[in-house]
Amino acid sequence: MANRGGPHLCFAGLAAALAGCDALPSMPALEVRWTGRDTGRLESRAQAFWCPGVARLEIRGVQGDAGAGLVLYARSESSAAPESGAYPVFDPLPDTGTPRPGSAVALRLFTQTLIKGYRGDSGSVALARRGRTWSARIAARLLTMGGGDTVWLTGVARGVVPRVAPERCPDSLPRSESLRPGPPPE
Repeated sequence: MANRGGPHLCFAGLAAALAGCDALPSMPALEVRWTGRDTGRLESRAQAFWCPGVARLEIRGVQGDAGAGLVLYARSESSAAPESGAYPVFDPLPDTGTPRPGSAVALRLFTQTLIKGYRGDSGSVALARRGRTWSARIAARLLTMGGGDTVWLTGVARGVVPRVAPERCPDSLPRSESLRPGPPPE
């Protein structure tokens, strides 16, 4: 039987195929870890939405029963896009208005007997843009919704390309299938 290239040709083909892998776009990801009374991590695909009517960028991820999200409020309600920079974390529950720039951070997780919701009350989210994609570095202290338990959450969102949400962004965004396609904010 004739040798039609043997292993050398196969390795050359594999090397050529792998060389193009760096050019492939990476999946948008949200990766967070929390420590404290509860400890864990979440690594998921990130979804991001820009709400132009209220100048708000929302990034969220879900893995199994756990979920994490952040909302970044641009410097001005008339901003066409969020700016790169630091967004201090604030507690959204006291009705004292929305600091701009500012961010809200949330975590939902299931324990053996409870569903726990956490909200950020301090910390920072650093937002950066590279081309059409956004990234965020998160470091925040979170409290349970009922008070009492505290966790420290750190993490990153990578490769996020926000979709444009409806003109009047509701408090809870619709499923992604109902969002109108469009370019990310400039």
